[in-house]
Formats: sequence, C-alpha cells, structure tokens
Amino acid sequence: MSKRLILGIVGAVVLLIGWLSFHHRGSPDESSSTRSSGRRGAGPGGAVPVVAGKVEQKDVPIYLDGLGTVQAFNTVTVHTRVDGALVQVNFSEGQDVKTGDLLAVVDPKPYQAALDQAKAQAALDQVTLKRQADLRARNVIAQQDYDTAVANAQKSKAAADAAQVNFDYCYIKSPIEGRTGVRLVDIGNVIHAADQNGIVVITQMHPHFRYVHATGAKSVPNFERRRRKRWLESSGARPRKYKHTR
Repeated sequence: MSKRLILGIVGAVVLLIGWLSFHHRGSPDESSSTRSSGRRGAGPGGAVPVVAGKVEQKDVPIYLDGLGTVQAFNTVTVHTRVDGALVQVNFSEGQDVKTGDLLAVVDPKPYQAALDQAKAQAALDQVTLKRQADLRARNVIAQQDYDTAVANAQKSKAAADAAQVNFDYCYIKSPIEGRTGVRLVDIGNVIHAADQNGIVVITQMHPHFRYVHATGAKSVPNFERRRRKRWLESSGARPRKYKHTR
C-alpha cells in the first residue's frame, strides 16, 4: 500500500469523526441558547419562576363598551335684552371667559337719557310729596291730594329703577364660565332682544364633559339595576315596591 493512499484513508477517517462529533453536540449557537434557556428555567429540567400572591376578596369593576355622544355640561347662547346698535365686542373667538366678564356693549346713549329723565322726575315727585306731607299735617290739603302725591312718587321711582335696568342691559356680560364660540354678529349691526341667533355661544368647560353612552339594549337593565343598588347602599334608603292598579 502506498504512502499516499494511507494518508488519504487517515484524512477521511478524521473528517468522518469530526462530522459525527459536530452533529452530536449541535451548533455553537444552538448549544449556547439551550444552555441559557436551561439557566432561565424554560428548558427541560430547569426551575420555572413563579410569583406568589395573597388571596383577597375584592369588587371587580364592570365595564360596558358602546358608542355614545359627548355633551357640554352647560351651553348658553348670549342674547341682548335691549334693542340698539352694537358698539363694542370685547371677546375673541375661542377665548376663555369668566362669569361677569364684559362681552359686548349696546349703544347706551338713548338709555342713559331715559335714565336721567326718570331720575329727574323721581326727584321732583319726592319734593312734591314732602311739600304735600307738610300741608297735610296742617290740614291745608285733603287726604286724597296727599295720597296722589305718594302714588306719583312711588311710580316715578319704579320708572327710574326700570330705566336703570335697561341701561345696565346695554353692557352684556357672560352668564357662565366657559369658552366662546364663533361671533354671530359684528360691530355696527342693530340687534334686538327678539333675535334668534344671539351674539355668541359659550360652552362650559368645567365641570368636565359628561359622557352619554348609548349602550346595548340588553346591558341597560342590568347596568341600571346595579347603579340603583349602589345608590341605595350608599344612601341607606330602602327600595319600595309599588302595585299598579287600573
């Protein structure tokens, strides 16, 4: 047997032994992953980690999913309460306003003149009433004349109060705290108390929006029954049964 043939046989045997050893042990990546899995406890023979907890009895919240709508807690359309030309707009669209903030001004000049006239008449009637009271105390005038002076003084005072109210209405203020919408009228327009659109819409932001859910018909009775039960338990009230008769 030649030397070259012997070396070929030996080389073939060495390659066969190496191939068998490699496939018996597995690839290096596979062996390392197997060893790491065994250390984590996921492989055969490894410890499986668990989390222990104390058994407790608690209420489980019940959730109902469904479509719904979102509505503001309060929405106010601000209107004028007197007729006149709009001379001022003191808000911007999307502005946050507080209760009592000045939003707009109606031309106050006619109402200021009416107020001054009513106050002057009320002052004159008060002077007349005082004079009539002195004359009545000396029996110079009849009781009827004195009663007429009293009525005139009261009527003129009421007219002055009404004129003051109309004058105050020229200054339109926010009735609630919220956020303004689109301005519905511009400066220079004559606005009336009977207008349908108003000046601006204010949407209350706080308290937060309330969610009106349109839950399924089958879930509503169970939901309402549980809600009433919780209310009765918290309030201490007892449910009452009513018998309907025809």
